Amino acid sequence: MASHADRDHATWSASASERLWNCPGSLALSMDAPPDKESHAAAWGTACHEVSEKCLRSGKDAMAFLGEEIRTKAHWIEVDEEMCETAQEYVDYVRSASEGKELLIEQKFSLADLDPPFDAGGTGDAVILSPDDGLIEIVDLKGGRGIVVEASGNKQLRTYALGALMANRGPWKTVKVTIVQPRAPHKDGRIRSEEFHVTDLLDWTQDLMEAMHQAKRAIDFEDGPGEEFVRLFLQAGEHCTFCRAAPTCPALSSKSLEVAQTYFEPEGGLATPPAPETLDMEQIVLVLDHADMIQNWLNAVRAFAQDRAESGFEVKHGESEYMLTEKRGRRVWKDMSEEELAEALSKATGEGVTEFYNEPKMMTPAQVEKALGAKRKGEIKELWETKSSGYNLTRKDKTTRAAAVPPAQKFFQPEQEK
Repeated sequence: MASHADRDHATWSASASERLWNCPGSLALSMDAPPDKESHAAAWGTACHEVSEKCLRSGKDAMAFLGEEIRTKAHWIEVDEEMCETAQEYVDYVRSASEGKELLIEQKFSLADLDPPFDAGGTGDAVILSPDDGLIEIVDLKGGRGIVVEASGNKQLRTYALGALMANRGPWKTVKVTIVQPRAPHKDGRIRSEEFHVTDLLDWTQDLMEAMHQAKRAIDFEDGPGEEFVRLFLQAGEHCTFCRAAPTCPALSSKSLEVAQTYFEPEGGLATPPAPETLDMEQIVLVLDHADMIQNWLNAVRAFAQDRAESGFEVKHGESEYMLTEKRGRRVWKDMSEEELAEALSKATGEGVTEFYNEPKMMTPAQVEKALGAKRKGEIKELWETKSSGYNLTRKDKTTRAAAVPPAQKFFQPEQEK
């Protein structure tokens, strides 16, 4: 099994279909952008996918891999309880949906037979073939919690479906695409699907090819990324989140500043955004609706500036200058084995070797259940509880969770606005 971290992406990858479709110029801008730096969240998702694949191939449950470490492009990720729970919900669905059918795990496909203007394709997490029913299903695991992904009209899943149809010839009549996103509650549930007829997908394919050719026109645009390029090919929105060109994209910066109620002063300086209490509710909701886009842009700009600084360039304009500083250090033992360190401590202090070891750490509920086995895990159900660590501000139509009672309302009734 190839590591998920080592897999390459096509120029037009299925995972980028939503962005490239909505913003055809992003592909052209990304070609000159610095390479991606893998975030911890992205690494966590990669590791979760790898655990899921191991489960489906081995027949094991996710808890069998608890505590293992998985190497991604830039991180070592420990398989924790949350990852096991996330992977297991996906694995349970795939096992149930594929019972008595053919299951293809991590099937790679290409759209080369459609003669696209550049290489296009992707890898489907799980493809389930049911020739007797004329049904082909593509199941996609989403490990993230911050971005809720819709199944209906999802361009990534439709691209997977198209690739699956081309790679698996058969009597297909119906296509089903399913998203499993255990960490992000949704009004349609953590597992949600869309079904459509094969002919609908064929019609959609024409739109896909036109979107690809529009991206190619942006690449071939002779005048570069000027005002005309921005007008014709760039469109900022939620699809900008994972774009490599985000830090320097003129459309995204303009849109983010506009939504954040920030403006440029005639002298060229950036004005201070208005205080939140001066905004009316329409403005507040507008900013919240675009908050992820704004925050992602700010994060991308900061990461880009730090990358420039680490490469030896000045991050300076006028009297404003940024420099690299080391993160606050913490004390660690010098590089030696645990046994060597214990002996050295004993020699330095005159204390016994065993004095320098902590008591064993208490196992978590999931680890105890794993040790007991499925038949005995009920024996400890009265000894654990689930506690929330706080609150999230969530758009109402994006979740199935009940509204929490605000802390203030537990003691006071808020004054109603007139």
